[in-house]
Amino acid sequence: MRFRPVASFPVDNSTDGYASVAAIAVSLSLAVVATALMARSIGTLRAARADFERTRAEYQLAGVQQRAALALMMGSGSGSVIAEREAAKISVATAADLDSGTLSRFGVKNPERLTAWLRDAAAAGPTPPADLVAADQAAGWRACAPAMISAFGRAASLNPPQDGSRIETGVKPGLGEVWRLRASTPKGWTDERIVRFTGVSQRPASVIWRRFYRSVGEGKSCAAIFVQPKHG
Repeated sequence: MRFRPVASFPVDNSTDGYASVAAIAVSLSLAVVATALMARSIGTLRAARADFERTRAEYQLAGVQQRAALALMMGSGSGSVIAEREAAKISVATAADLDSGTLSRFGVKNPERLTAWLRDAAAAGPTPPADLVAADQAAGWRACAPAMISAFGRAASLNPPQDGSRIETGVKPGLGEVWRLRASTPKGWTDERIVRFTGVSQRPASVIWRRFYRSVGEGKSCAAIFVQPKHG
């Protein structure tokens, strides 16, 4: 039996054991896409966890606020909630008359600009704590101004807050009095409310203004910046 010769073709063995340039490019492109999708997924997961943490803290502190308002009305103290009478603070108009040295103790770098803002705010009407805080970027001002200045303030002079202004048993807000209640979690989430006490146990206080934020610290630091230096 005779066999006919079969035509043969040359085989290119130059890429034996290696991926072609095109294959490498495709693989790299897929890897980049996969990495981007993974990063996006991780970012979304972190945002969802942050939203969950904020929402959980918000609900938790809302309950703390309600219990504290009722306890205060009944004369049982404020528990873990910092409570301050707004009438014991100076008004925004009085704050506009503070000298530059006093404002500088809050960390304010431009007292003249802040004084002008306070005068305009006093003329415009009641100033919410959020607006008061935003009037200057100094950390001392942002943390401590709401503890010493209020749209409902009646004090003749600036009264530095006491360390941890928690109300003890026996002190009861009067009917219609306006107070600032501030509740915080260990992670710094803070529910701050300006409330008016109603005298009704089902709704002990009506909310005038509310802020929910991550606090920058208050209490001792605010009192400390106004401690008079000892001489002698």
